[in-house]
Amino acid sequence: MNDDSQKFYNDLQDVINQIPTEDMYIIMGDFNARVGWNNQQQQNLYNSIGPYTVDITNENGEKLIDLCTINNLIVTNTFFKHKLVHQTSWMHPGNKQWHMIDYTFVNKKFRSSIEDCRMYRKAAGAIGTDHHLMRIKIKLHFRSRRKLVQKKLVYDPIKMKNDNALKQFQKDLIPTLSDATDKTISIDEKYDRFVEHMKTNAEKILKIDKNKNRKRKEWLTDEILEIVEKKATAFVNWQNHRGTKLEIEYANKYKRLRKLAKTKIEKRQE
Repeated sequence: MNDDSQKFYNDLQDVINQIPTEDMYIIMGDFNARVGWNNQQQQNLYNSIGPYTVDITNENGEKLIDLCTINNLIVTNTFFKHKLVHQTSWMHPGNKQWHMIDYTFVNKKFRSSIEDCRMYRKAAGAIGTDHHLMRIKIKLHFRSRRKLVQKKLVYDPIKMKNDNALKQFQKDLIPTLSDATDKTISIDEKYDRFVEHMKTNAEKILKIDKNKNRKRKEWLTDEILEIVEKKATAFVNWQNHRGTKLEIEYANKYKRLRKLAKTKIEKRQE
């Protein structure tokens, strides 16, 4: 993986990491990659790709598939059957063959919201590009808003045994003692004020700090990137040695690295 390509995928991953996991997000663009398969075995491996492809996965396609696997994305282009002219987006200037290199990705759990994805040839001439215009149809399924349930406040047992924290808690309660001698308010109101002040102070001083030791998960660690790069190399070697004595050796190496990458990724998602 060259430096520019690695930086692009790292930057893209950083953006994805900032998106809440429950949100739907769509990624569109020219990835200069080809995805697909040439046998049933590969089709079983690539669960991010649908049945309608026009190419065989190349090295850039491997990087793209890894991105989809890590983030549970699907390549929407490959899930809808169209004529070749509506499936491909760019023609190679040398051999005049049409390829699919422009893609739309969506998180897998929102697959049912995508109703179609196809290319339009005429629009390309109007905007002066050699890539066909890509359009997707989306139907959003809205759910009724659930009633918010107030979460129970959990106090930190370590802070509750900390002398400094307890002294600060007691100090902040002192101003409320003046309510006890206030004859203008009822006993019930005095009680309510005291309890509310207790809760406010406890939340401020004694609650568990959930973010204190939380570390940001980096899906694409250096270790995973190294495995992905080796896997991509093994895939290319496998394809280049089809029909030779080395085919099985490279195929097995690719499968081992792909399984290892999947295991590492799943462990990071725990």
